[in-house]
Amino acid sequence: MRIKGVFFDVGNTLVSSDKFMKNEALKLNQKLLQSIGYDFSLEELKKAEKKAVEYTATKYRGSPKVHEKGEFLSVMCKFLGLDVDRKTINKLDEKFKKTRLENYELRPHVKTILSSLKKKYKLAIISNGSIDGINHVIDIFDLRGYFNLIIISEEVGKQKCTSVPIKIALEKLGLKPKEAVMIGDRIDEDILGAKKLGMISVKYNYGTWKNKNYSGEEIKPDYVIDDLLELEKILGGLDTRK
Repeated sequence: MRIKGVFFDVGNTLVSSDKFMKNEALKLNQKLLQSIGYDFSLEELKKAEKKAVEYTATKYRGSPKVHEKGEFLSVMCKFLGLDVDRKTINKLDEKFKKTRLENYELRPHVKTILSSLKKKYKLAIISNGSIDGINHVIDIFDLRGYFNLIIISEEVGKQKCTSVPIKIALEKLGLKPKEAVMIGDRIDEDILGAKKLGMISVKYNYGTWKNKNYSGEEIKPDYVIDDLLELEKILGGLDTRK
């Protein structure tokens, strides 16, 4: 069966703020909390952030609630022992996300591979995230024109691990699961969601979620790549299947 559609994740696949998250995010949170009278060391913030990631990845599994304004920072504050009102947290979160958006970078070879694949396949973005945030990133890098469809988890109320956003994309594009390939960096979201539907999955081996899996399931992608240009060869091989 010939491949007719290629679905892409956004964060750490098409674009990334990984450098900012690794090198500047904790320092920014430190300054933001200092601005409302709380002073924590970077080590204390690192521990709280780790706990918040683990908590939200399991507590909100399948739900886009984690992407709501202030939600992650609210959880992080609780692990720091703080009781900060939500209005204040939301203001701090807005400042954090504004700076993060300014530090996104396009991953290598994105437009080269998208230009090539667009000639042969229906392309879709399927992203966990907020509508405003994802659309902003798509537009600042001028990516919208490459895609036939964009599905964002906040719009449908479910994350990719549930398969719901991916299934919606298949239906809207008139594709069967075996006619489409999902590419993303997260085993517990991109790969799991695709595998549940019987799709071929490709893990882009990069970024924050490189060695993390919060699904509680043993999942293996069909392919692992370090460079998006490797997709040409993979898809070419799939198209020769009987």
